[in-house]
Amino acid sequence: MMSDHAALKSSLDSFWKTNSKSHPTTEETIFRVMKSLLDPILVKLPDRDPVLDFDPLESSKFYQGKTSDVFEVLLCLKNFDSSELGLAIEDGKSPAGFAVPKLTDKRTVWDDFCIRSNSGKKYVSSRIFSEKLLGHLKWLMTQEIAADAQMNEFMIKINEHLSDNTVTFSLSSPTQEVYSVHVFPTIPCRDRWTFGAKMWQTEESHWPTKAMKHECMEQGFYLVGRQAPTKSPCQWQIAFLEQMKKFLEDNNGCRNECLAILKLILHSSPQLQKGVRQYHLETIILNLYKKYPKPSFWTDDKFIPRFLDAVHDLQDCIEQRKLHDFIHLDLNLMKELDKATAESCKMQIKILLEEPEKFFSALDLEQTDTSL
Repeated sequence: MMSDHAALKSSLDSFWKTNSKSHPTTEETIFRVMKSLLDPILVKLPDRDPVLDFDPLESSKFYQGKTSDVFEVLLCLKNFDSSELGLAIEDGKSPAGFAVPKLTDKRTVWDDFCIRSNSGKKYVSSRIFSEKLLGHLKWLMTQEIAADAQMNEFMIKINEHLSDNTVTFSLSSPTQEVYSVHVFPTIPCRDRWTFGAKMWQTEESHWPTKAMKHECMEQGFYLVGRQAPTKSPCQWQIAFLEQMKKFLEDNNGCRNECLAILKLILHSSPQLQKGVRQYHLETIILNLYKKYPKPSFWTDDKFIPRFLDAVHDLQDCIEQRKLHDFIHLDLNLMKELDKATAESCKMQIKILLEEPEKFFSALDLEQTDTSL
């Protein structure tokens, strides 16, 4: 067993030294390009529609998507106060992880972003939000910098129509790689909490502590204009951005090192990317830490055992096609994983565990290079 650990440690060390580079990653580069493009435009949006008043782009709200060539950016409404609008959040129904924001009958500038039910209730529509955002962005890009923009040697084009209810940009790099950036309007719901997270709120745990959970609840949550599985135009995805950031930034021994190398492995493996996402890895690491919160369990000399624990947990989740969200415990993050993709991912993990040298030598690092 010790020799197996030594072989794995050697392979991981070599892989990390070769691929953990100091120059900007693809994600950092794409974020910088999008921020340079969008921030000046976002300043002008409120002049065209006062509802579309967004914060500048933040790296904490910029993510890699389903594959290494897809990125997602959350445009968060600035200084938004849900109580002023009388915004009510209806959640706890199917599908898990989504909610419906409802407004009072009072006339507001938000009415043009709403759909009325047969009974006259007003629901904020993520589809209308994205449609209006797309129209204004297209016009401003044409007026300000031309529809086909070139920034930092990237060619940037905004797609003419929504894709899955989403505003999408296409970016072509100087080396001809093509990337997609999906833009989601995002509503902050501060000092609010959701029915779907009640189980997490009340469960007993040494970590997060009750005090940490109370602080999390005070931070509220976000509603992200991502298309729901039901394709309902009024369902918004619930996201606990501040909470996850806080948990992941907590420096606990070798925990973050395990997560960092797992992310690098994922970024370098097109096969794993077909079924595994970065937030899957984050959730697995947080669940493992919640299960074993003692500092002695995560000392630097325990890196290999903890890494293996995380990989085995990932293997089990893929096999069962089930991974519960860290906060919204009823939400299965791997619900959409099909059997064929799961089998392919399981095979990759099996090779990683049994033949680490073979696994790392087979990674196509040129195709999924972490830098531009």
